[in-house]
Amino acid sequence: MSINTPPSGDPLIDRLRSDAARFRPRPDPAFRGAVLDAAGRPVLAATVFVADAGGGFAGSAETDEGGLFAMWNLAAGTYTLTAMHPKYQAMQTIVDVADGLVTTVDTFVLAFAGGKEASDLNGDGVTDFEDVALLAEQWLGAGEADMDKSGSVNLADLSRMADLWLWRAMWTLTGGGR
Repeated sequence: MSINTPPSGDPLIDRLRSDAARFRPRPDPAFRGAVLDAAGRPVLAATVFVADAGGGFAGSAETDEGGLFAMWNLAAGTYTLTAMHPKYQAMQTIVDVADGLVTTVDTFVLAFAGGKEASDLNGDGVTDFEDVALLAEQWLGAGEADMDKSGSVNLADLSRMADLWLWRAMWTLTGGGR
């Protein structure tokens, strides 16, 4: 049995052949890297867009909880990577991918874009435990949020506050034990 293949020169066939070569499976990623904020913390859910040498879209990857990303199925060549996240300024780098080798990309370090979110009370660009602790101290007064008197507001303090507030709400709703 013979397979009849169209001759080269047909733009559609040439494009399909080019795409097939470009997207051949690879057992290892073409490249991998990390996206961190200026404090060295991983940036979760940052998108890394990949453009080929001609500026065309070649793919994208999203960072995991460790700020890590990887991209498979790229042919050898030069690519422009752009790391983006709504809270940070975008950053670009150029990567050369060699056939059969895994390229480690320099770590993207994204600067906070400014204009903090309402939940980012300390202005560090992320909403985290430090913001919750600051909120508790502002709400209860300095020193009052440290319920276990450990010297700082911790998870045990926040858990106790939640229990007390829930108990007070239930007490009020049930008529104060009447």
